[in-house]
Amino acid sequence: GKITPTGQFKLGPKIASPKSTLYESLMPFWTTILVPNFSFEYGNHGLVGENYLYLLGAPASHGCLRLSNKWVQEG
Repeated sequence: GKITPTGQFKLGPKIASPKSTLYESLMPFWTTILVPNFSFEYGNHGLVGENYLYLLGAPASHGCLRLSNKWVQEG
């Protein structure tokens, strides 16, 4: 229901493995994307397990940027 904003943004706080209150799932390697007027609503995070890999590159979240945990750990 939300589109990932485009542009250049600063990163905010990093949290090792918070739990989404909306989806009730872990979001490893969470980093907030600081979008003006949208405090802490968008983030960049890995995925639990590898069962979500087929969703990468397609809309499937609340506007977050989702990455394979392998990519997040190497970055």
